[in-house]
Amino acid sequence: MTTRWRTILSALIPRPRRTADAAATAVPDDDGQPESWVYFPQVADGGYHQIRVQTADGYDFARLTWATCSRCRIGLVAKIRVTDLWQRKGYGTRMMRRAMHGYETYTWGTTPQSPDGKRFFPAVGKTTSAAFTPRAGWCSHMRDARGAGLGKAQPEPAPTE
Repeated sequence: MTTRWRTILSALIPRPRRTADAAATAVPDDDGQPESWVYFPQVADGGYHQIRVQTADGYDFARLTWATCSRCRIGLVAKIRVTDLWQRKGYGTRMMRRAMHGYETYTWGTTPQSPDGKRFFPAVGKTTSAAFTPRAGWCSHMRDARGAGLGKAQPEPAPTE
C-alpha cells in the first residue's frame, strides 16, 4: 500500500486502539512491521488449540480455533476468522495448514459453515486431501474437554505457504 493510499484510508478509517470493535476499523499494516503469529496449545486431549495472527500493535486480524482428539483421530475446526481487509491473502489457508501439521492423517470436519466457509473449505481440502465435513460432531473426548481453556501463548513462526 502506498503512502498516499495509507493517508487516504487513515483519514477515512481511523486506526483502532485495542478495542472490541477494532475489526471494523483496522487498516492493514504495510510499513515493514511483520505480523506475529501466536499459538495457544490445547490443555487436554480433545481440547481446543488456537492461532492468532496479530499486527505490531496487538490487533488480531486472523484467528483459528480447532480441536483434535488423538484417541479418535479427528480434528474439528470450530471457528476461523480473517478480518475483511486481510482476506484473500492466504492467512486462512496458512492457519489451516499449521493446524493440520502433525494431524494430517486425522479425519477433519467443521462446525456449520458460513457462505465464505462453503467456498474456503473445499479449496483447502483440494490441497490437503481433507474432506472438512460440514457440521461434523465432536467426539466424547472433545465434549469432555470443553471448557478446559487454552494453554499458555507461544510465539509461532509464520508459515511460508
